[in-house]
Amino acid sequence: EPPAAPARDSAVTLLAALQRESRLVDLIHEDLASYSDAQVGAAARPCLQQCRGVLARLLAIKPLTDAAEGDTLSVPDGASPQAYQWIGESSAASGKLVHHGWKATDVNLPTWSGDAKDADVIAPAQVQA
Repeated sequence: EPPAAPARDSAVTLLAALQRESRLVDLIHEDLASYSDAQVGAAARPCLQQCRGVLARLLAIKPLTDAAEGDTLSVPDGASPQAYQWIGESSAASGKLVHHGWKATDVNLPTWSGDAKDADVIAPAQVQA
């Protein structure tokens, strides 16, 4: 028999890790209108640095190509549109690289071991005694 589907979606597991280690959901849901740009930047910098660490550890994210932006890149025949996106009209097999793309080179998401009723909980409510 095939193994049972996990009780928690991997997207929730990833989001829970980003919240736990960098407070990403808190930052996104904060009403930023009452803060100055400098205050937002000061709060965002450590959050983004911590998010980068989480993504590096859990997904080993690397550029899809080693070419630098602005370089001419030859796109292989039959290349997947998921890997190479043409911008503008051309019939050439090469073009100027606008963005190097990203790929996950190793997926290491933690395995959910909690109760199914808690599978959608991204972060617990914290209650001070």
